[in-house]
Amino acid sequence: MNSPAFEELKCCLCEGLYKTPMMLGCGHSFCKTCLDEKLQTQLQRKCPSCQERLKPGQNPTPNTLLANLVSRLVLQSKELCETHGEKLLFFCMDCETTGCMVCKDSTKHLRHSFLPLQEAEEIFKNKLNGFLCSLERRFQFLKNEIRRQDEEVQNLKMTHSQMERHLKSQFQQLHSYLESIENTMRDRLRSESDANTKAMERNLCELEKKRERMETSISRMQSKKDTRDARDFLADIKDFLQEFFREQEEEMKTEIRVEAPKLNPGLYCGPIQYMAWESMKKVLQPGLSNIILDPVTAHPALCISDDLTTIFYKPTKLKEENTDTPKRYNTTIGVLGSRGFRSGKHCWMVDVGMNEEWILGMAKDSCNRKGEFDLSPEQGYWTIKRSKDGAYSALSSPPILLPVQDRPRRIGVYVDYEAGQVSFYNMNGPAYMYTFTGNFTESLYPFLSPCENERQRMRVFHLDF
Repeated sequence: MNSPAFEELKCCLCEGLYKTPMMLGCGHSFCKTCLDEKLQTQLQRKCPSCQERLKPGQNPTPNTLLANLVSRLVLQSKELCETHGEKLLFFCMDCETTGCMVCKDSTKHLRHSFLPLQEAEEIFKNKLNGFLCSLERRFQFLKNEIRRQDEEVQNLKMTHSQMERHLKSQFQQLHSYLESIENTMRDRLRSESDANTKAMERNLCELEKKRERMETSISRMQSKKDTRDARDFLADIKDFLQEFFREQEEEMKTEIRVEAPKLNPGLYCGPIQYMAWESMKKVLQPGLSNIILDPVTAHPALCISDDLTTIFYKPTKLKEENTDTPKRYNTTIGVLGSRGFRSGKHCWMVDVGMNEEWILGMAKDSCNRKGEFDLSPEQGYWTIKRSKDGAYSALSSPPILLPVQDRPRRIGVYVDYEAGQVSFYNMNGPAYMYTFTGNFTESLYPFLSPCENERQRMRVFHLDF
């Protein structure tokens, strides 16, 4: 709007509409900021327009009338089309701009769709309401994940404390020989725990930042949605939505997730004494379970030594003897130990030598022994396997490939019944291999299988002092 009246409402210093107009004694008015800056640079305070000096103690006074005129003019200008000077009544859905009756009939908006301002306002507020609901749902999800993340941090610290106590109790028995090894392993545990804790706390911090950004977005969205004046609401709705979509697109690139790395019980709650037994035999307390095999459970094609410690596969034996009993394996090439574990901590070992293929681990008393089935925890088996191609795997559902570097010739199996833990170790190193965890409710028996490989023996190791 460039009418003469409009020009009269401009400050001669900044050439913009008056902002907080102040009047001098001479009758001239200026923006408060403009006048303050001008007077501060003068040695003798004068009116910037007529140069009349201000009397001592004379200060500018607010020009309320002029301020009201400016406010009314600005309000009127919002209601009028800048191009045609007519009252804004419509919203062009194609251009996403407000328009007057002349705009609606102009060639610029030919075949465009127009809606009354109130209808357009309702449509876009409904859209914002949908976005706001979506943001609030995600915000609630984020808060829940932050709570879970905090719980995981506390659980990790508690697990760390439990494992540290276990390590300390084990090494007290070998302290004179193993003090340096104990410190090394405790440092490793602490380092792993600290690294995991820091990773989770970093993720928690990122989630908190994401929550703050989302709170800001919700606040801005709510503020925009609550705008009462339709013209103010629709004036920048296109830019507002574009900025919102850009922000959300960036936010969607980062995943909302809870970091929950676990400390491996097999590394720190396993048979620590036997992990170093090759160099510590003089002070090692005898605790190895001397397992013997149960011929009643052996597959008919398995031969068992007289001392019940060694097995090998002999297919011709299957033709010679094919007696089936309820406890005997009739399809799986396997045998159970004669002694089961119902409580406590136990460790036993098997010499697998250079056998190409084998399976060993633990099986519950009521495990299936007839027909075809998977040797998985769901079937009552906690076992690992070496395949003919040299791959090692834990027979879970599905199987998990194990990163074994040095070929093990002796495997250690550790059972902590109350903790629900079955761990495997390459005793050549020794080196940790894998841990199953579960909830045991019945006796567990050692399980061995040389698979269908003739002349390949598996021997249960007995420790003699």
